[in-house]
Amino acid sequence: MAAMIRVVENVLWSETFWFANGTSWRDLESTDPDIYYPKFSDMNISFFVGFLLLGMRYIYERFIVVPIAKSLGLKDRHVYLVPNQNLEAMYKHIKGKRLTKTDIEKAQKQNDMTEKQVQRWFFRRRLKDVPSNLFRFRDQSWQMLFYLSSFTYGMFTLWDKPWLWDTTNCWKGWPKQHVTNDVYYFYLVELGFYWCLLFTLFYDVKRKDFWEMATHHMITMLLLYFSWITNYVRVGTLVLVVHDASDHWMAGAKMAKYLKKQMLCEVLFFIFIVIWVYCRLYLYPFRILKTTYFEVHDYIAVGTCFWLFNFMLAALQVLHIVWTCFILRVIVIKVTKGSIERDIRSDTSDMDDIPCSSESDTDVSKSTPSKPVMNGVTTPRLIRNHDS
Repeated sequence: MAAMIRVVENVLWSETFWFANGTSWRDLESTDPDIYYPKFSDMNISFFVGFLLLGMRYIYERFIVVPIAKSLGLKDRHVYLVPNQNLEAMYKHIKGKRLTKTDIEKAQKQNDMTEKQVQRWFFRRRLKDVPSNLFRFRDQSWQMLFYLSSFTYGMFTLWDKPWLWDTTNCWKGWPKQHVTNDVYYFYLVELGFYWCLLFTLFYDVKRKDFWEMATHHMITMLLLYFSWITNYVRVGTLVLVVHDASDHWMAGAKMAKYLKKQMLCEVLFFIFIVIWVYCRLYLYPFRILKTTYFEVHDYIAVGTCFWLFNFMLAALQVLHIVWTCFILRVIVIKVTKGSIERDIRSDTSDMDDIPCSSESDTDVSKSTPSKPVMNGVTTPRLIRNHDS
């Protein structure tokens, strides 16, 4: 077993995989105490930083965001549902799909219920899985706080760095490029944040782009680790600030939507679109990808690992294009309907079956649909809003 582990380590850390033209791991060892080159072991703490951020998020949401949200009118939503093991098992089996006539008949026989009772139970059960606006507000408030703080710190850190203004400086002098403390902390906290996102991925609001988001998180973490190990840190910092530049505007727009501040929502969303297009569809492909695909060859020889690094960078650009399509759908809805009725990028799939025109808990709880909402059955008032 020990011999097998050594073989794996030799393959994993092979210098011919990571570098080219005789560059070795020794080139990333500094004998000068004032010069620091990245070490893989120094990023291990990022896992614990992720847990620390998780604790900070809980305290921030519980003791700051929730009281503020409630003072602004947001409330918890509770759905009253009689437990039923048979129906619960069937609900999990159909995985959010609509009930078929066969499913309804089976449920009637197993539970001695009428068709209307079965459909009503399933409607309530689906409604229970839809996050309340208060829950969504909490989620977005944390993301807004982090992305805004991260972008501000990142720009403050990079403002006097030459590679921010001239990307060829990402490669000049490599691999012996000193990493300053501020850049190290920037990397450490960013990687810790992505660990935190992975910890909460299945707890947070389930988005339509769940798998795209999960893929994005994994690619970003791999890029952070790869760039750190090989001291491609300079280009890594550019990737981080370009991505952080727009996300807090989207979070702010969502928060305004949950508070029913439609005008504020649309203003923030417009700002988000402008910054998104500039950063993700211009700066990222025409500055960052340009330097990693073309400029780099004028300064250094690249190994196999670098092409894997470039492949993941290109994969991020594909995700940018996918998300841009979601954004364009929102714009089309705005133009054709006059308002943004729904958060296209982040809706849960269950929202499609909620009988309301917007993401309003109050509208859902106070209205009784005049038309059938599920398999021909109308439903009475099902939920209540609570301050606690």
